[in-house]
Amino acid sequence: MSNRNAKKKRPSRRKCTAYHEAGHTVAALMLGLEFTYVTIRPDEESVGRIKYKRTRRRTDFISLFDFCARNNIEKTLIAGLAGVVAARGLTGEYDWQTASADEEGCRDLIRGTSGSEATHKLYYDYVMSLTQDVVAGPASWIQVERLASALLKRGRLSYQEAKDIFDLPRTPREVRRSRKRFAERT
Repeated sequence: MSNRNAKKKRPSRRKCTAYHEAGHTVAALMLGLEFTYVTIRPDEESVGRIKYKRTRRRTDFISLFDFCARNNIEKTLIAGLAGVVAARGLTGEYDWQTASADEEGCRDLIRGTSGSEATHKLYYDYVMSLTQDVVAGPASWIQVERLASALLKRGRLSYQEAKDIFDLPRTPREVRRSRKRFAERT
């Protein structure tokens, strides 16, 4: 059996969690969503989390035609789906079982908007496509890898620590490696 046919070893659950949380973090930083910390230390509720400063609570029906509200909805949805997209970048497949709370929260937010079920599905697909562009592109993937590495080493990052890592200049080596990886996937 050649190496090409050998089954690829799945990354550890901890590493998958680090990439998942790094995806949320990159999206939050790119979209200007503030958070207090991100962690991969498990607790009674989850194996990792990003703690946003404010939770947007909806109390009424939101129209997708209210463009200010729609912008906020899309930022929330992209940040919510970014974890599963980043974990897919590591493993090559979506792990919806692990990200079920993220996905359900996003679907609930979309259901709270005006429109038919068909519109909701199309809107979800559109936002998922935006999320892939935000998280899995060559430039942002460098930050996902950096933040995941830092989470694996430290377990938890404050907003400022994550922002400092995110803002580091990209090295030529990182750019080459990221472009190569992106070209292989497309």
